[in-house]
Amino acid sequence: MNLKDFKIDLPPNWREISRFGNENQFGIKIYHVSPLSKVDPDIREDKILPSSNPRVTITRVGVPTPMASPLKDFYESTKGAILSGFMPAEWTMQRLDKLHEDLIKAHYPDDGDFGADIAISQFQAEEIAKQHFKNMGLMPTQGFDVPMPMGKDTQIPGAPKNLTIYQYLKDFDKYISKEFLEKYVPKEQLEKIGPEIFEEIKKAKPEIKKMQSELKKVQEQQMPQIKEQFIKSGVKYKEGKYLNCDVIYIESKNPSPPPKPKSSSRKKSNIGGGGFETRFDPLPKIPQPYQKTLITYQALLIKNFVITGSLLSIINSSLPGTTPCYSLTKFKKKVSTFREGGEVFQDISIVPIVSNYAKEGYLYKEEVEEILKKIIAKLSKNKK
Repeated sequence: MNLKDFKIDLPPNWREISRFGNENQFGIKIYHVSPLSKVDPDIREDKILPSSNPRVTITRVGVPTPMASPLKDFYESTKGAILSGFMPAEWTMQRLDKLHEDLIKAHYPDDGDFGADIAISQFQAEEIAKQHFKNMGLMPTQGFDVPMPMGKDTQIPGAPKNLTIYQYLKDFDKYISKEFLEKYVPKEQLEKIGPEIFEEIKKAKPEIKKMQSELKKVQEQQMPQIKEQFIKSGVKYKEGKYLNCDVIYIESKNPSPPPKPKSSSRKKSNIGGGGFETRFDPLPKIPQPYQKTLITYQALLIKNFVITGSLLSIINSSLPGTTPCYSLTKFKKKVSTFREGGEVFQDISIVPIVSNYAKEGYLYKEEVEEILKKIIAKLSKNKK
């Protein structure tokens, strides 16, 4: 498969920012469009609306939102604070504009609330892809002392079958020496390469020696300390299954302590999910069992392809689409009547109805999985 023009069908609330690719490598940067970018920013604040009756007060209640504002809201609010004199003197409009520009380049455009990347690597054979995949779980504690990814048709002439990446790089000058190549590489192949290759190798020897010296320092001096710290942290790299594919994942202890049992003597609160009084309908409670360990996916293996990227890492930290929240576009009236001084008054509250993440367009787990499922399906159909 030529990955240069690989297409990904993104869900409606996702956009492509940039991409790179060649025949065997593909990368794409994408972002999620915040539903808050499509509504009035003031929707999150209480607002008194005009009333033709002095005894009737109409309030549009601010909508509690579960996620961060889009980038443009941060820019506009900070801009307002600077122009009003509420920010320190060093915060100028020039500094804000530069920060705004940098955030867009590093993360996502003004209407976004989350950015991620996806990378796909294609290997010559499935066994090469599999070893490369396995090495991703081994290298954090073993460094380069892991098996060299090689297939049946890609063995290095004259090299041992159990060759490691460290051994290969440590003896790299040997494997590209004239004596070695003339001994193990067929004469016809060397003639195709040409004698100039040996002159280039000779010129590169100082850099090769420098690289080998640095590699030895990392592998033999720094890696034992890194491994010890890694073991102490309790973090483990493991292999498992996800979406019917082999997956490398990080297993770590949950830094948050388990929730304490609720006291039965506590009075029930009439506060809605957004922290407001009974003007809101309470959000439905959904089970959220405490997880002692956290799982973060790192890489997926599909045939002779390996998928990596930050999109994988948010799978288990994303909430499902059924997670309750309040609607950004649908409201209802709640009317309360009271008497004061012999007169009747009304308080009309326009409040958002109960909705969920999927309906409102917030980032949710199933939508992220949908992107990955489409990629996996497309790669699975590839015929070498």
